[in-house]
Amino acid sequence: MVKIAIFGKTVNNDLLPVIREFFTRLKDHGARLYIHEKFSDFLTEKLQLDPGMHERFPDHEVLPADISFIFSLGGDGTFLETANIIGNLNIPVVGINTGRLGFLASISLDNLVESVDAIFKGKYSLEERTLMRLKITGNNIPDKTYTALNDITVHKKDLGMISIHVELNNEYLNSYWADGLIIASPTGSTAYSMSVGGPIILPESKVFIISPVSPHNLSMRPIVIPDSDIIKLRVESRSDEFLVSMDSRSLYVSSDCRLVVDKAPFTIKLVRIQGSCYYSTLRNKLMWGIDKRN
Repeated sequence: MVKIAIFGKTVNNDLLPVIREFFTRLKDHGARLYIHEKFSDFLTEKLQLDPGMHERFPDHEVLPADISFIFSLGGDGTFLETANIIGNLNIPVVGINTGRLGFLASISLDNLVESVDAIFKGKYSLEERTLMRLKITGNNIPDKTYTALNDITVHKKDLGMISIHVELNNEYLNSYWADGLIIASPTGSTAYSMSVGGPIILPESKVFIISPVSPHNLSMRPIVIPDSDIIKLRVESRSDEFLVSMDSRSLYVSSDCRLVVDKAPFTIKLVRIQGSCYYSTLRNKLMWGIDKRN
């Protein structure tokens, strides 16, 4: 029996018939379901999903080791949360897009049933995506480590710019006087990094992108570095704190703390249905070539 985990958020009522058909299809294939507890509550209320037909889970620690796939129902933000939930369990993620853009959650609701069938027939491939690891150290605080799929970003907390001093492999690179600094993976190159002028990087590229946010000196441009580099950050600010975000999570960090970013020792596997590819996703999501003159 194939074991399937499902993570999702609430969806609009007009999408419920498609979601109902999705669960019917999984049942037809004989899948054993494990649904995140909050999403289970929503489905039980809206779809009258029988609580006895699935098991609930709060986090990855209680998932069986032999889960075949985890389905993410939502937008790209939901996909990022899914990646954070499974951690280093190496479970392939199937992104179902109920949101707007859908770079990561690339399966549309129009193709949902066909995509489920394709997965059970083995008509898919797996794309490995690099994760970034952030370690925060400081006086009188325990070391903390986080991971991110898209980007790790340092932001100012208050009005006024901050100075972010960057070292690569213990060699000084630059001091960025800016509103913030983005360190993005290839997966995150089409997210926040792209919005500040960073390049689009193909997912299999072994690089990171460092991009300043609203720098004071306009000659400070995004730079692409090998993902084997170790990035060290020290932040100076008029405030006692600055903000650090890791995908959809964020926290305030004391200005006397230090940040170290490198490649995580594990990856995320993204399920790609046969017949789709990254280039078509780029064209469709960024609407390349959509011009009345063409």
